[in-house]
Amino acid sequence: KSFSAASPDFQFASAVASFAMLLRGSRFAGDATLAAIEEYAAPGLANDAAGHRAGFVDLVRKARELMPVEKSRGERR
Repeated sequence: KSFSAASPDFQFASAVASFAMLLRGSRFAGDATLAAIEEYAAPGLANDAAGHRAGFVDLVRKARELMPVEKSRGERR
């Protein structure tokens, strides 16, 4: 199965885990970027009655604005 075929909940959980690894500077973050993390989280927003997932996506967007380019794996703001 491809990642895009995974459930929206799995994709969202993967986004959260990737974000944590990226912020921590973990070698296991691989080639994760904040833009990719935001993209992975998007399908999970459909099941967000309490708004917590949208809050996470907002946090990722803020991190994109604040993180130095080299910390976010070469992304540009």
